[in-house]
Amino acid sequence: MRLGSPSTSPTRPQDGYFLMMAPLWLASAVTVPAVSPASAQQPPIPHLTGRHTRAALASSALVAPAQLRCA
Repeated sequence: MRLGSPSTSPTRPQDGYFLMMAPLWLASAVTVPAVSPASAQQPPIPHLTGRHTRAALASSALVAPAQLRCA
C-alpha cells in the first residue's frame, strides 16, 4: 500500500503502548508502600459554585430528560 492511500491509518494504534506499560503499572502498584498514596499530591477539586458551573448544571438538567426519553 502507498502511504497516502485512504486505507492506511495516519496514526499508529495505541494498544501496543498499553500492552507494554500495563506490567510496569501493575508492578509499581503492587510494590508501592501503603502510606505513599496517602501523602501523594492530590489535584484540587473545582468548586461547583461558579457562574459557569451553575449554568452548565442547569443546562444539563434541562437536557437530561430529553436524553432519557430518546434512550
